[in-house]
Amino acid sequence: MLQKLTTIAALAALTVCTGTAETDAGEGLPVLVTAKEPQEAFLGNLGRGQLMVDAPGCLHHGDAFVVWPHGSEISWADNGQLQVTEGATGKSVLVGDEIGMSGVANDALPDPERLALAIPAGCNGPYKWGGSVMSAAELQAMDERRR
Repeated sequence: MLQKLTTIAALAALTVCTGTAETDAGEGLPVLVTAKEPQEAFLGNLGRGQLMVDAPGCLHHGDAFVVWPHGSEISWADNGQLQVTEGATGKSVLVGDEIGMSGVANDALPDPERLALAIPAGCNGPYKWGGSVMSAAELQAMDERRR
């Protein structure tokens, strides 16, 4: 319940600060910034962190604003949580969960020519060119295999 309230509060701030992307159902969602074109390869390292929407309505993995792979989408899951479906593999992860994501974060602002949408005002770095994702359940299963 707390997670859903946090998501609702972030969405309320989002409509004030950065605007919304509209789904076919007309429900406001955070703007998902993606790469303009598909990538053929992604960095193989796996970073762990919480997927969250901050007060200005920016999608972060840990402390990094994420530029998602081309074709990624954001929507409401059946359980009422926000979910992101990553465009390279089609895997979905839930906002609020600890997830794994490949990619590298740094302070350099991504080249706007490589983005499908501009990074909204107030979405500060570090910036991460995200790659493939692992859900919370996949991370837990991986941790259990390593024990």
